[in-house]
Amino acid sequence: MLTPTPTVFAPVSLSRSQAERLETMMKQQVQDAVLARTAQLSKDNNLDSEWRFVSSLGQLKTFKLRGTDSFCSTSSWATTLNRSNRATACNVNDRISTGSHTWAMRSRSSVRSRHRRLSFSRRTVGATVGRRDPLDPRPPLRSFRTFGRVQGHYRDIVDVHYASNSVDFVQQQKLLSPVVIDGAVLHTIRATKDSYLGIKWIAENSFAGKRDVCFVEMVGYTTNTQGQEIGFVAMASVDVPECPELTGSMKLTRVRMKRTMLVVPSADTPKGTSEVFVMGASETNESSIIAHAQYRFNMAVLNDISLVIDSQNIAKQTLALHKNWVPDESRPSCSICSRKFHFMYRRRHHCRLCGDLVCKTCYVTRAVPGADMEEGYGCKPADNTVICQTKFCVRCVMGL
Repeated sequence: MLTPTPTVFAPVSLSRSQAERLETMMKQQVQDAVLARTAQLSKDNNLDSEWRFVSSLGQLKTFKLRGTDSFCSTSSWATTLNRSNRATACNVNDRISTGSHTWAMRSRSSVRSRHRRLSFSRRTVGATVGRRDPLDPRPPLRSFRTFGRVQGHYRDIVDVHYASNSVDFVQQQKLLSPVVIDGAVLHTIRATKDSYLGIKWIAENSFAGKRDVCFVEMVGYTTNTQGQEIGFVAMASVDVPECPELTGSMKLTRVRMKRTMLVVPSADTPKGTSEVFVMGASETNESSIIAHAQYRFNMAVLNDISLVIDSQNIAKQTLALHKNWVPDESRPSCSICSRKFHFMYRRRHHCRLCGDLVCKTCYVTRAVPGADMEEGYGCKPADNTVICQTKFCVRCVMGL
């Protein structure tokens, strides 16, 4: 665990116009992903020749591209609320700049009007997608797309990515990824039952070492080109004075990136499975081996999203107190499959939700926040954000 974040970061201050422009850019980022997915589906998920296949896992596939995805029209991967010398930074007070295009933001307002209408004008500045100046000191840009089918209802998948406070955010991220070491909600612009917009920070110990990201996040629902409701989770790196780089004090490498995930109900089994489409980009000097390992890890997180949904549903329940567990001697056989227990071949296991006894074939392990555990469970850490792997019978898990 890192130094407590309240002592590291000051509260982020945003003006109303800055918040509105961040929201405008994130909405455009989501729209870019919707259009990219529509175009990809029209080609039966066959990408252009510039894209290179990386790997597959389950029903997921990942492709990569050197340079900018042609469907990225906004701030690419780094946003700043102040003027910046970074060529990859988007200044919400000035203009949005990417590696290959500049998008000038103009404000049209009358004296009596309280509302600003934003428009974008595009001009090419000479860069070519997939190529970069060899004298450019910036890390190269890599884009990627991951798509396929995963287990879980689309609203449940979006819900496990929703967190409006630091405690919930850290627990959520640790359930999603074991490499997460800390995080914080730095500023919430808007939080409703079904949507969130704010600035967050996360640190992880990944394949590439310890690194962190300060980003603006938008979670919610929209409609695709067919009018169907879909969920989305979008993030883009943001540079703010209140979230400085921690290279010296904590030896964290600041990463600039953006990612948009669309979650669509499956046509044949909408209640049990969902189609996911993820597109993103990052500045990185990682080797191809590290990059490929990171892509596969991200696919593994998505492929196991149903386990995170189970964990979140379990966290909403009250665990059985140790004193209320069914005594060992009262159950000669498994309460689910009725096979007799044996001290060597079929031992007794208590479900932490109902307290009943089951055999090893009738329980599963799920991750739950350590704060929900009592002393008798064998996992009661001092840090409430620690995640514990705990036993639950399949009857309880299936009934959630």
